[in-house]
Amino acid sequence: MKIVRIETRQIIDWIDRMTYRHGHVVFTKDGRWYDWGQALCVEQYGPDPKGWPDFPTTEDVQRAKDWENGKVPEWVGGYEK
Repeated sequence: MKIVRIETRQIIDWIDRMTYRHGHVVFTKDGRWYDWGQALCVEQYGPDPKGWPDFPTTEDVQRAKDWENGKVPEWVGGYEK
């Protein structure tokens, strides 16, 4: 049996919910695009993937919940359904 960190499971579930509601792609106002996991990393750690952690933190989970509850990052320009 594979052990999965609780934060990882929570982020996977969040990605599933956000994809269902909004589509697979998050667009920035300047035209770049990310999947939901990448978009959360951009929000938390900036656009350079070298600065992204290997696993989500409890702070990442809280930011994801905030986003889901309507606190959309300023840089988000839209979603692709």
